[in-house]
Amino acid sequence: VLFHSAAEAAGGSAVGIILTGMGQDGAEGLLHMRRSGAYTIGQDKDSCVVYGMPMVAHRMGGVVTQAPCCNIADIAVKYLKNL
Repeated sequence: VLFHSAAEAAGGSAVGIILTGMGQDGAEGLLHMRRSGAYTIGQDKDSCVVYGMPMVAHRMGGVVTQAPCCNIADIAVKYLKNL
């Protein structure tokens, strides 16, 4: 629900990050954000406890950048500084 709301409210001004977890509801929301122009980041397989939701998001085309959890904050800050 959060990602869908962000897609509608902020569109291309949003940044979405999906972390370890199961299911695909978050992946669908992240894809909605991506299609709305948002920059999206997904946690990579090696750093996930459960590579369910980030994997689905990546396979759906909802992830622009995949990265280890420890690098995600730096990637987001670098992206935002370059706006």
